[in-house]
Amino acid sequence: MNQKLWEIAFTTLKEPMHIVPEGQVQKFLLKLLKNVIPLLSFCTYHLLRLRYGNEYWWQCCSYNVMDAVHYLDSSLLTFGAVDDLEFFMDLNEQDCSLQLKCLTDLKDRVQRKAEEGNFPLSSCLDMRFLGISTNTLLSPAQYTSATTTFEVLSWNCFNNHVDFFKEVAAAWKKIYEEADRPKIIPHWSKYWQLLDEHDVLTYFEEGYGTKLQEFKAIRSQAKVDPNNMFVNNELNKIFKFTN
Repeated sequence: MNQKLWEIAFTTLKEPMHIVPEGQVQKFLLKLLKNVIPLLSFCTYHLLRLRYGNEYWWQCCSYNVMDAVHYLDSSLLTFGAVDDLEFFMDLNEQDCSLQLKCLTDLKDRVQRKAEEGNFPLSSCLDMRFLGISTNTLLSPAQYTSATTTFEVLSWNCFNNHVDFFKEVAAAWKKIYEEADRPKIIPHWSKYWQLLDEHDVLTYFEEGYGTKLQEFKAIRSQAKVDPNNMFVNNELNKIFKFTN
């Protein structure tokens, strides 16, 4: 599999691509597409059920990792570009009540937006169940039992989801704070940059505690990347490698 990975050629964009309608026709088509999002979601769900049956149909949708969208021709990712925000959350294997609260909160928010004719969650929500990784300083799976992740995705061409993502993130954070459970932690490779800078620092500093400074000290002692070649503005806000 490693050999196949190296054989794949990737091309990436320097900046996120946003499709901006230039004329009345483009604006009309974009508005039309936004209005059919619920219909597209409904049809996709029922087509899958029709194809694979009513019971455990999602188990039939697995595929080889090399066929995943991450490894396909970049044109698909370019024209189907999404913004996604994902958090790691503590999971008590005997009690998924907090996960249910997070799901219910998101569902209610989506429903309220839909009643207003607005569909900021234009793609999907996905969740994963994972183990823990307490021996790695910067692993988001910093919990004691198990981990779950919640991710919201929307097509970035609509540009109507950023405020909604911020609301969802704040709501999930509050759910865990009120339950006095470990803080939720952003996924490093997702679009946490869309959050306000103060909120970003809060999520990372509360989630990792002293481990951020431990990592920074080890990095400095080992003289890794002394010229900060691999540090961008967003990472510098968190680690403060440079003044």
